[in-house]
Amino acid sequence: VSITLGFLPGSKVVAFAVPEAVDEDWTPADWAQRAGLKDFMADSQLGLFRRSDGQSAKYGDGRAAAGDSAMILLAHPEDPTFTKKVLGGLDYAYPSAKKLGANAGRCEATHERCLFFYPGASPDTDPAALRALSDTSARDRGVVGVAVSDRLAADTIVAQGARPIGPNFEVAETDLDGTVITRLRGPGGTEGAAMTVFDLAGFAGLIDMDDVRAALNYVALGVSLTPLEADEARHGYIVRTITDLQKDGPVCINEPVRVGQLVRFHIRDPGNATQELDSLLVRWRLERSAKALDGKFPAGAVLFAG
Repeated sequence: VSITLGFLPGSKVVAFAVPEAVDEDWTPADWAQRAGLKDFMADSQLGLFRRSDGQSAKYGDGRAAAGDSAMILLAHPEDPTFTKKVLGGLDYAYPSAKKLGANAGRCEATHERCLFFYPGASPDTDPAALRALSDTSARDRGVVGVAVSDRLAADTIVAQGARPIGPNFEVAETDLDGTVITRLRGPGGTEGAAMTVFDLAGFAGLIDMDDVRAALNYVALGVSLTPLEADEARHGYIVRTITDLQKDGPVCINEPVRVGQLVRFHIRDPGNATQELDSLLVRWRLERSAKALDGKFPAGAVLFAG
């Protein structure tokens, strides 16, 4: 069990859980009422938000608590499509709130992933009432979170923790709305089932054998953000989780891709992750120094590791 404690004097903290019946057509008022967020950033009248200077601004006004609110989310990995729908809805309903978080993990392969949600717990909660809460607190699906506003600003830094291996491949065929890559096209025009083409690249010496062995423990798929870049070493990637793969078969991922996109397999690399995080932190410190006059100062950090 992972527990994070925070001391946030002067901030409003609202615990919430997103119901499974979430609808993409929900309005901001629906999110406030049905997800238990009516006390988050809300003034006495829905649609008004408190700014850091104590004044109110209408929903959608970029001045409304801009940068002074955050949502820390924990999602069950059982249904990534549901999680994506929730993130899209929260971005629509609360555009100025930073969203950060991760999927629930586990320490051992035999462990079940689980979320815990105690909306009414406090230091003064009666022990009997707390036991009653415990009976319904564990959740094996969905998204739970903590929304924090007032006297808190959040910056986000993402280090992907993986490095590319082998060449770029072109997506030649997909299924299930792009979440299953059935065929890839490799260097020299070689085309076939996704994992067959990957194995052929390994046999051809295009992938280091140590990297191939490392891929047996963990492998992800990076989607190129710079497909027109001629030098593969200069490509940037957004890494997608591989949810399933089959020898000589397709690759299943948690986000859709399109035919023609360039992808590249990635493996975990602690050294590369540390170097990337150090570089991002240096950049963040420079940006923070340039904003020093805004009266905000670093007070803590929350780390999510995949």
